[in-house]
Order: sequence, then structure tokens, then C-alpha cells
Amino acid sequence: MRFIHTSDINLSLKDEYKESYDAFKALIKVCREEKVDLLLISGDLFLGHPTINEIREFKLALTKLLATEIVILAGDHDFLNDRSRIYELLTDKRIMLLDAATDATILVPEVNAVIYGASYNRKTQDISALSQIHTYRTKGFHIYMGHGEVPEIDKESFDYIAMGGKGGFTKVSENAYYPGKGTKGYILGELTRDGLKIENRTFAETFEVPGKDDEAPGADTLKEYGELRDKYDIKKAELERSNGFIKAAEKEQEGGSGYITAAKYAGLLFAAALAYAMLSGLLGGITALFAGIGLFLVGGLVITTRGREKKSALANEITNNEQIKTDMAELSEKLLEMEKNFDALNYPEA
Repeated sequence: MRFIHTSDINLSLKDEYKESYDAFKALIKVCREEKVDLLLISGDLFLGHPTINEIREFKLALTKLLATEIVILAGDHDFLNDRSRIYELLTDKRIMLLDAATDATILVPEVNAVIYGASYNRKTQDISALSQIHTYRTKGFHIYMGHGEVPEIDKESFDYIAMGGKGGFTKVSENAYYPGKGTKGYILGELTRDGLKIENRTFAETFEVPGKDDEAPGADTLKEYGELRDKYDIKKAELERSNGFIKAAEKEQEGGSGYITAAKYAGLLFAAALAYAMLSGLLGGITALFAGIGLFLVGGLVITTRGREKKSALANEITNNEQIKTDMAELSEKLLEMEKNFDALNYPEA
């Protein structure tokens, strides 16, 4: 399993930090060229709590990386809270985020790995609580991710310990490393049955950022794709509601529950009026009898009217249901076409 370990990229659109996005784009290019299976980001992916535009730029850079799983640990700069936009990254199925709980784990079956660690949920972290983290007795590669000081964990039980929070490349032990600033370099590693191999790499002074002919889909294209996805999701929700309505209406028609209930009430009224006629004087009885007949007729009219209205509503909903399916098919076709274009950009022919 081939991986890249980075940290402290501090993505920001502020003028003095704009090189951070250049470095990240260069890193994405390396992931593609080296056929990396897993990208580990050990804290401070963003300079602070990311803005909408910073999230958008991050997603834009990722459109050319489809074959790599990504695990993120939040650090002291971009720590998790209820307002963190970093959660918006999870709409991408390739991206996984370690929770702030000390027993947080992530299974990545695509690369046969189990990831351990705990994101920050404030500016500081209780490192003593992290010492409780231990590996599970499962097959696969066991990787710990942390930010700051290495906690008192059983290092030998992990295949790799991916730390963050230091300015330069640092070796802690044979399987524990800090890659340094993500804008300066990264660690390229490989885990096999034979063990761990790592290589510390640095970026050149001028980032090898994809050129104009090799750029990811533009912001307008990505925006259009996002809007189509939103429309598709809305239609999907509408279809679920419509299917539920049709199922309930057809079941009611089969059982006739509403009509039977109304008929029972009308029948009871008629029976009560007839009994009153038999027990009362002739005049009062005749009056009650006609009143009962009237109620029975009115009840029947109400039942008939309601039945027609429900049948009409069901017919209209079935028509609407078919239209929703047609709209979804058209949206799906457009999305697939755009995704094919993304794939072509990610895997150009030699």
C-alpha cells in the first residue's frame, strides 16, 4: 500500500498564504504520478476554520484525484466544532475525518488499513487521554495519526505513526515521523508484508503546479456539476415522498378502509333513525326516519365524493412520479457525462 503523509499545509486564500494551494496542487499531482493509495493529512490542513471559498478551492484541486483515499485529522488551527465547515468535505466519499473521541477509528477497506487517532476539538488537546489508544486484533495495516507530541502509545503495535505539528522533517522512531510543513515537502511511504519504506521529499522553490493544459475542471464547471448534483438529490427526495404517497393510497384503495368507516357511520345513523321510528309515535317516527334517510344519502354522497377525489389525487401523483423519474434520468445522464470528462482529466491516455 503506497501512501503520502503530509501535515501543516495551512490552506488559506489570504495573500501571504496563497502558496499553500500551489503546494497542495503539486501534492495532488504527485499522488497521481506515484499511484498513491492513501493520503494522510495529520492536522492543520487549513490555517483556521475554512471559509466557503477555501473549501471550494480544496474540492476543486481534488477533482483530478479519484483513485486515492484521504484521511484527515483536524489540528489546533482547524479544530472541530459545530460550526466547522471542514465537515462539508465529507460529501466526497473518498474523504474521511477522524473524530475528536479518543476511541475514534476509521476502516479503509480499499487499502486494507485501520486508522487511529483523535482530532482536536479545541486549541489544545489532552495528550494523556491519547495513551489509551491501542490497536485492534484485525488484519491489515494499523496507522496512528496525531498532531503535536507523540502520546505514550505502544508504538510497536502500529505499522506507521503519522504525526504533524512540527516545522521540519523529524524521525521519532523507525515507524514514527513528522513530515514538516506541508508547503515544503512530504513523506512518500509504502507498507507491505515485509515492512515499511519511507522517503522524505521536498518541493522545489517553484512549485510544480499543473499547467494550463493540465488544469482541473474550472470553477464554472465544478459549480455546474454541484448544481446538477443538488437538483438530482432534490428529485430523489421528491421521488421517495411520491412513492410513499402512492403506496399508501393504493393500500387504502385495496382495503377500502376509509370508505368502510364512513359507510359504517352512515349505516349506524340510519339504523338509529329506524329504531326511533318504531319506538316513537307515528309522526315523530316518520320525521326521524326521513332524517335518517337524509343522513344516509348525504353520507353516501360524501363517501362517493371523497373516493373520486382520492382516485384523482392518486392518478395525478402517478403522472408526477413518472415525470420525476424522467427528470432524474436526464440529470443522471448529464452527471455521468461530466464525470467521464473528469475521469479523462484524471487518467489521460499515454
